[in-house]
Amino acid sequence: MHINTLLRWYASKLDSHPLRTKIITSGLIAGTGDLLCQCIGLGTTEDKKVDNIININDGNMIYNHQLEQQQQQQHSVSSSSSPTSQYDITRTAKFAFLGATLVAPATHVWYGYLMTKIPGASLVSVGKRLALDQGLFAPVFLTTFVSCLTVLDHIVTSARMVTATMNSDITTPTSAAAQPIHQHLLEVSIHNQCSSSSTSTSASTSIVMSSPPASPHPPPPPPPLQSLILNRIQNDVPQSLLVGWSIWIPSMAYMFAYVPGKYQVLFSNTVGFVWNVYLSWRTHGEE
Repeated sequence: MHINTLLRWYASKLDSHPLRTKIITSGLIAGTGDLLCQCIGLGTTEDKKVDNIININDGNMIYNHQLEQQQQQQHSVSSSSSPTSQYDITRTAKFAFLGATLVAPATHVWYGYLMTKIPGASLVSVGKRLALDQGLFAPVFLTTFVSCLTVLDHIVTSARMVTATMNSDITTPTSAAAQPIHQHLLEVSIHNQCSSSSTSTSASTSIVMSSPPASPHPPPPPPPLQSLILNRIQNDVPQSLLVGWSIWIPSMAYMFAYVPGKYQVLFSNTVGFVWNVYLSWRTHGEE
């Protein structure tokens, strides 16, 4: 009873505001697909990758020691509370954004065009629409989706690295938090110098007054956006297209034959829920 009422309400919204309803529906389904992908434990957050980049490219011992201590404390807290990786809400927001602004408008226009130019439910008409959809539209649209996702990833990663650089400028070896470590290293150095040689007090004083280590280097900039897009297209699009055909060809064949035009975007988004789970894993599985 409630399902029928919900379907009637949704159908009325499709009649009154077709594109807006499809945008909201597509955004929710795309975001939920990534949410499910993360809930089953795939991937780490990009914040940790930024910390690793800074840690690897920093040549300062004290600063590295501070980062290691901070990461060990964070790891101990997270491991005691939950064994899974941290949820990245930004990643879900990116999928929801692309579902609303790219998937829904594109499929709305494309399916409407196919039904207008190739009407009918005959086997020939369904075959023509299916061939155009999966042979032409699917490769172009998948490449576009992956490229747009890479652009969003690049923007978010760049912003996080800028924030990390600003934090590294604040957390320098000469800051209050670094003074105990720096003082300890100086004391050890003075003790070794005094025990190994019989130099005068002025020599020890010169060691104490030595300048602190240089500030840590900022993290390197991310790779050029063009190379990131080309790399992800080469690595993700071919395999994703093959997997997509195994999902979409039978689904689209059924849709073109039996699903009314105004429900086709909803049907494709429902199938796309499973597809978005796979696509989220495919594009972020290296994490």
